[in-house]
Amino acid sequence: MFTGPDGGDAVATPPAFSPVGPHPGGFFADCNPGQNFPGTRPIAEHFNELILNLHALLTKAHVTPAKGDPTMLWQAILNLPIIKTAVTLNVSTSGSATPANPWAGDPFNSVQAALAFLYPYWIVPPGSVTIQIAAGTYPSTTPIFVQHPFAYNVTLLGAGPGATILVFTDSEGIHCQEASLGMVRNLTIRGGGTASSKPNGVYVHNGVIGLDTVTVEQFRGNGVWIDRSTCNLLNTVTIQDNGGNGLFVTAGSGIYGNGGTLVANRNAGDANVNVAASSGVLSTVQTTGGLRGLWVNACGALYVSALTVAAVTIGTDAVVVTAQSALLAQPNPVANAWTVAAGQSFHADQMGLIMGGIALATANRPNASPAINTVGNIQSYIQTT
Repeated sequence: MFTGPDGGDAVATPPAFSPVGPHPGGFFADCNPGQNFPGTRPIAEHFNELILNLHALLTKAHVTPAKGDPTMLWQAILNLPIIKTAVTLNVSTSGSATPANPWAGDPFNSVQAALAFLYPYWIVPPGSVTIQIAAGTYPSTTPIFVQHPFAYNVTLLGAGPGATILVFTDSEGIHCQEASLGMVRNLTIRGGGTASSKPNGVYVHNGVIGLDTVTVEQFRGNGVWIDRSTCNLLNTVTIQDNGGNGLFVTAGSGIYGNGGTLVANRNAGDANVNVAASSGVLSTVQTTGGLRGLWVNACGALYVSALTVAAVTIGTDAVVVTAQSALLAQPNPVANAWTVAAGQSFHADQMGLIMGGIALATANRPNASPAINTVGNIQSYIQTT
């Protein structure tokens, strides 16, 4: 099957396959004279289909067929594309969709092309892949659709948020569906276009993603939407000028940025930071503009060390905690670490709980609703010391 048939009655190329028969994916059966059944007749295409698949396996694994060698299949399995060390693939504006030798540094022209090249490879620890994206602007009308089963070992690395800019016209930016992406670092993800759709900048469903020194901006949908997933924020992540929520964390997701800074500004959705039916721990949150600065709702819970909310555009409710949710200062809080703009407020409603302690700025306490250390607004409470 690997090197034969090779006799004088063999042909050099496989004959054309017949159309699919009445029992696709069927099996052979022995003859049964009692039922007048002659048995399944083996014909050439039955063997040829297997031969072609075996040849493809050897070719992909770079195994040269050797007649009589009992180890060919085993060699092929061992040689299947596996990345077991740290490797780098390059992307540049002068690259190609199919560079001659990516492993030698020949660049791709897009992240999508690099991920498509990686798709057949297993990436197993301690193996990892860094897709290094050179400075430049990379326009696209299709998202970076992450579906590689080992993409949690992949990093997208730019030259800095002001230098490497991925622009998506009428398209989502990064879309992880039932998949993870290890880290996105040092770049900007920017939306554009005028279509009626509302694409998101980053969308993750049932996966994990890391964002480090990244800007997500100008999408008509949410900036970053974490849905039934986990997002890790490192250093400074900026989410601004999007048509939906800035950071939208939903459906039992987790958001973690202990030690980093989340900056979410002028997003036009319900809030610059919207944590719904989810939980998280953030060190520093800074927002300005938008309908609300921070909204924790639908049985959500969020720990925050430092919180600064400048003026918002819906009434005076800069920080809102509703529907059996909680906003909590992290242990050992710093005095006055939570502040909102003058005249604006912390608001708890519908069994919402804000445990600010000394972190909730003294200057903001008179505008709190309900009044601090008093039950109100449908069994809600704002605690200070």
